[in-house]
Amino acid sequence: MKKLLPLFVLALALASCQKENTQEEMAMAETQQTLSLSDYVGTEIFVLGPSEDGTQPFRTVKLTAEMLEQIQSSDELEMRNGNGNSHSHGYFEQNNPNPFIIQRRIDYNATQNSQGGSGNMSIVIDYAEVPAFGTGPGTYSLELEPECILTSGNDAVISGIVVSVQGDVPAWAGENVGDKYFIKVQDNGQGANAPADRVNTEIFFVPSTLPFPCELIGPDAFLWMVIGQMVDVSNPPRENIKVNN
Repeated sequence: MKKLLPLFVLALALASCQKENTQEEMAMAETQQTLSLSDYVGTEIFVLGPSEDGTQPFRTVKLTAEMLEQIQSSDELEMRNGNGNSHSHGYFEQNNPNPFIIQRRIDYNATQNSQGGSGNMSIVIDYAEVPAFGTGPGTYSLELEPECILTSGNDAVISGIVVSVQGDVPAWAGENVGDKYFIKVQDNGQGANAPADRVNTEIFFVPSTLPFPCELIGPDAFLWMVIGQMVDVSNPPRENIKVNN
């Protein structure tokens, strides 16, 4: 019995060490899953809208902590990454959203679940002449793979990664395969008496060279108020956009 006692004590010590290691590994994993806003503050995004002086067809915006979604825990991140299903689809047009864009046509059907984003998305842009760059008028199109569909009530932000670019791409557009685009939409119901669906006047992208989690730009992000405003879609019928969460 005396010989067995040291072995028993050693087994308890090993079990205690293993438990501590497991707890440390779990804590480390949780830390890795939690998004740190400070890692992305200062990221420069490209807004496809006029510069402040009105001479350029795009402008850059440096992100502040106030512009981003406040994600505080790994549980919230897991929810945003697809703990449940989110879906949005629609087709809409934006006529003259700014002086450099004649029309945008956006068509998408996007779903997010525990496996990530899926579906399809296309953006076609007719742009005007831009004297500062000696380009235009012209048309180009982007095909994207949906990555995140983030919903809040009847609002949704759909982000997608560019997989192909076609047409007369202007020098100022900067669209490249791998860039990440964001749009915001609002579903205002169906029927003749329903208000028109709405979209944000601006869309923006983050270059592929800058890793950026799509979870940080949800419908409630203050960024959307900084770069644009919500306006009615330009084309009938009125129920162009559908958001399910």
